[in-house]
Parts: sequence; C-alpha cells; structure tokens
Amino acid sequence: MKHLTEEQRLTIDMVRDVVAKEIAPRAQELDETAAFPEHARDLFAELGLLNPLLPEEYGGTGMPVSTLALVLE
Repeated sequence: MKHLTEEQRLTIDMVRDVVAKEIAPRAQELDETAAFPEHARDLFAELGLLNPLLPEEYGGTGMPVSTLALVLE
C-alpha cells in the first residue's frame, strides 16, 4: 500500500477497525434475522461515510472516488 496517501491509509484503517469491532461480531445475527443493520448505518453516519462523495457544504465529506473505492474493498 505504498501508493496510498496518509489520509487514505487512515480512512482504511478506521473502517477496518470499525468493521472488525462493530460489524463483524453481529454479521451472523443480521444474516439469520435479515434485519437491517441500523447500528451500522448510525455508526457510518457518525464517521462521515454515508455521503462520502458529496462536498462538505452539502453534508458529505468530499471524499475522493479513489478513497471510496479503497473503503469499499
């Protein structure tokens, strides 16, 4: 990951950490109940990841598409 910017590395690390601690432990339960993961939506909203491509003045984070692609991996 030498080609990544510091901001991209920090974003990826943050998302991996959140998924490992908050999402993965509940994945089986969500699959079994087919429940919508509201806690995940709320958590990603707090982290500014619900509208990542929107400019900040419109409520997004203005994240570059390249960073979003890395997050979605």
